[in-house]
Amino acid sequence: MTHLATPPTSHDTGYLGSSEHSTVDVEAIKRAHANRLVVKRGALPADFTPINDYQKHVKLEITQGGLTDWNPEVVALGRVIDREPFIRMYFEQMLQEVPDGYRHFESVEEALKAFNYVVHTAPIFKDSSSIAWQFPLSSLMNFWMMTPSGKAVLRMPQINSQINRMMKSWCDYLNSPDSLYVLNAGPEGWLCEAAIKYNNLNVDYVAPDPSAPHWGWKSYNDFFHRDIKPGMRPVSGAGDATVINSPNDGVAWALQEDCKADDAFWLKSQRYSLTDMLNNSRFTERFIGGTVYQTFVNGGADWHRFTAPIDGTVIESQTIAGYAWTESDAVPLDPESGPYSQGWAAGVATRALIFIDSGVKPLGTVCVVPIGLTEVSSVELFVKEGDTVKKGDEMGWFSFGGSSFAMVFEPGAISKFLVLPPKHGRNSQPLDTLRTNKQFAVANVK
Repeated sequence: MTHLATPPTSHDTGYLGSSEHSTVDVEAIKRAHANRLVVKRGALPADFTPINDYQKHVKLEITQGGLTDWNPEVVALGRVIDREPFIRMYFEQMLQEVPDGYRHFESVEEALKAFNYVVHTAPIFKDSSSIAWQFPLSSLMNFWMMTPSGKAVLRMPQINSQINRMMKSWCDYLNSPDSLYVLNAGPEGWLCEAAIKYNNLNVDYVAPDPSAPHWGWKSYNDFFHRDIKPGMRPVSGAGDATVINSPNDGVAWALQEDCKADDAFWLKSQRYSLTDMLNNSRFTERFIGGTVYQTFVNGGADWHRFTAPIDGTVIESQTIAGYAWTESDAVPLDPESGPYSQGWAAGVATRALIFIDSGVKPLGTVCVVPIGLTEVSSVELFVKEGDTVKKGDEMGWFSFGGSSFAMVFEPGAISKFLVLPPKHGRNSQPLDTLRTNKQFAVANVK
């Protein structure tokens, strides 16, 4: 860590102060927040109060000045803001556009101190209703990313790339023993009785050694990656090519047929754009006219690893560093639009692509797309090109943060989906829950 008394920026007064720039209407931002994907799926509370309380907590911590070690990637973020005048302009306007009563960080200096605080801490459980404390970076950035200037600056490649590096550094911290302090049986710890129940720890998961400190886990992410007990996710249809299994825990979210190579993913209709989603892969053409099936991985008791949905050979795998802190502009416009940010995320967020050739027609090639959402936004793969996989083989995991999942099928590959998304808009709560390794579709195999 770099030891600094002040952050690496000298332009804290900026172009526009609070007296020169109007804030976003608080009622408009509340309506927009209520429609957001992270709220609909429970990653942040609909009520601003817990988010506001967390931000007040961070403000108090940075005001007291107890932390003097600066994360190098936060230092570098300050330099990016300081170096580019338009980035600095939008960043400072973003801070001032947050409505009165919710604006706790008035300057670039304070924002950098807040980032620095978060990346030196691990999430606490607090209690089952304290989602804001469980997703600290989302709570810190909640109001910023909803402002007009925030939408602009957080889509700038220089800012996005540096924030991604900052999140990677935070992930390294969460992989380290320094993060173990939150794995305790105190009322706010992840091993208290309420947290054990919340995460289904005693039912589904393997604890290395419950008699040892921190139950034997080596870091917070080691806990987050926790393995499932044998038999808790049995594999359906082993050796049967007609059986397509879910690669992940979650809920059905969206189903779109006849997908195009290029489409307007940014509109409310959120049509999947295969070229964007598949990162111009050489295999994209195989899926034109095919089907995308998307799910959402819940927090808490959901397993944060993913497995092979079919038997086959991996013919390509890659990880794409995308945009973690941006969402569809349609969100504030319509109460049905928020969940469509799932489709938006499939084309722009950090994600991995795993192309599996089944060797049977017309199933052909299936692309599995794990998508990292917010927090550290990390997807790690265990497979590479040339590997042979069987249903149920682990292919990777998500580190701390929210996540989504998509599968892309060739035209005519699927005879029937057994678990369908809501019929009345993606805003409805899905009734059917997916489980890793359980059949969710029937392949049209001849």
